[in-house]
Amino acid sequence: MKAFTTLLILVSSIYYIFYFDAGQSLATVIFKLTPMLLIIFYSLFYYRKVRKYLAIVLGLIVCMIADGVIVYSFLGGLIVFLTGHIFYLYAFLKISVNKRKSGIVSFPFLIYMTIMGYLLISAMVDSGETALVIPVILYILVIGFMGITAVWTNDKYAMIGAILFIISDSFLAWNMFVESISYSHVWIMTTYYGAQFFIATSIGYFNKR
Repeated sequence: MKAFTTLLILVSSIYYIFYFDAGQSLATVIFKLTPMLLIIFYSLFYYRKVRKYLAIVLGLIVCMIADGVIVYSFLGGLIVFLTGHIFYLYAFLKISVNKRKSGIVSFPFLIYMTIMGYLLISAMVDSGETALVIPVILYILVIGFMGITAVWTNDKYAMIGAILFIISDSFLAWNMFVESISYSHVWIMTTYYGAQFFIATSIGYFNKR
């Protein structure tokens, strides 16, 4: 059943990514949310045995809601996604086993947050979208620290998921505020669905500890 659900996630993700654009129609939203709904269902195969990782499942659910909200309101979606990342951050922090190397682990993420934050803020100021500066800065900080805590878990699935999420959001932000990226929809959603799938899979790894 788990293998079949994984196949459905892959097929539904490919179908949405290559047959739908980032539109606001009801059909678009439904097909956009379908892979996330399946990923949540997939996570429950692990969650049934590991109830203490509820925060990860809640993060998946909140992010699915954000998927729908961001179609109609970028700021609204940003806030909901921020909440989802806080759930992930909390879960990874609770599972962390490698905080002793926090300085080494943190450095690349801090560099990313600094450079990306500077470039995005400069672009938003130049375009007059200053109202989004503070929410975007807060989002960059939270997702950056979510990446750091994912590495602290020593779990390859959590790490891959967090890094893919950062890449996906970087594509989205760059395409929206700096300059257009060719096939941005494909890059953003491929890395996004991959991120959520790996984060959901990480529950199974934590169950083996």
